[in-house]
Amino acid sequence: MRRQRNREKIRPLRTLVFVMTVLSLTSAAHAGKYALVIGNGSYAEVPLPVSENDADVMASTLRSLGFSVSKETDMNQRDMKQAIRDFGNSLSRGDTALFYFSGHGAQVNGMNYLIPIGADIRSEDEVGNESVPADMVLAKMKSAGSAVNIIILDACRNNPFKGFKSMSQGLAPMSAAAVRGTYITYAAADGAVAYTGTGSTSIYTKHLVKFMKTPGLRIEDVFKRVRESVMADTSEKQIPFESSSLTGKDFYFADGSAVRLSEKPIETFPSDIGKGKKDDSDMPEHGMWVMEVESGSEAENAGFLKGQILISINEEVIEKVDTANRIIANNVGSKINALLWIDGKKITVTVTPKKRYIGITLCQLTRCIDGKYP
Repeated sequence: MRRQRNREKIRPLRTLVFVMTVLSLTSAAHAGKYALVIGNGSYAEVPLPVSENDADVMASTLRSLGFSVSKETDMNQRDMKQAIRDFGNSLSRGDTALFYFSGHGAQVNGMNYLIPIGADIRSEDEVGNESVPADMVLAKMKSAGSAVNIIILDACRNNPFKGFKSMSQGLAPMSAAAVRGTYITYAAADGAVAYTGTGSTSIYTKHLVKFMKTPGLRIEDVFKRVRESVMADTSEKQIPFESSSLTGKDFYFADGSAVRLSEKPIETFPSDIGKGKKDDSDMPEHGMWVMEVESGSEAENAGFLKGQILISINEEVIEKVDTANRIIANNVGSKINALLWIDGKKITVTVTPKKRYIGITLCQLTRCIDGKYP
């Protein structure tokens, strides 16, 4: 009787564990990418004309990268806080959450504040009451349990209020370790200010959207390249920095695919696309056209040329981009042999991919032959 009772007691626990596991797996399977983008520029005393443009280009970039984006501009304190609440409520466990702010920011006693439009600040001790604490964003991400949390602050500007001078420059470092899976980025180093520049967007955001869209760059690589570019543009007066508690699988903004599929319709072949035509008796029946080879890429260094036909990799026929991506992704750090055809000749080139992206764009033979789509 005792054993029977014990088994009966255990059954509900097993059921609970099973239900929790199913819920966890379901949440992971439906994980999404969500972003809140805010650009505040219409400040009464020190306006930032580029902030609205910053928000526009960032929102557009994130949408192109698969994020569901909520974009807001010139928000007062109440609306900013509500937007952050709504953003936090939209997140679920396992999601990727990104918050971007372009505007004025301030640090007081080691705390960072995002300055809303209409803030009436006459002294440093009023900043907290009139602004939005940056930690509010991190707290919402923590409560939601999102798997990857990214905070981008292009807000390390000069003091936006002419009435007092005691406020510290720039922003203070926030610890990403407070929430596991977090990456916090700043347009300028601790205590330094960010330069707006002379373009339609800030110097930092200009370079950031460029590298976010570069395929195959891990998030760490993206911000390293941004830092190098911003330092070059400002003669090292502005040095962006980051804080990270990311673990596990690498995060990519853009697809980390090894090769890409040409989506551009073409009516006729450019003169440099190669000489193979349907009636060439030795032209391969299987493979994919090499439509583009990125300058300086691993593919170019190995000998890939625009106009070749990629027949196979490691003796596996390539007729789909997914096949090439799978083979290369499984052989990062190892040599792979690619069989190529051009002008009646077959050649083999060897590549040792250092990462998943090697820099070629392919087109299916059935679409590209004679320069026409079926």
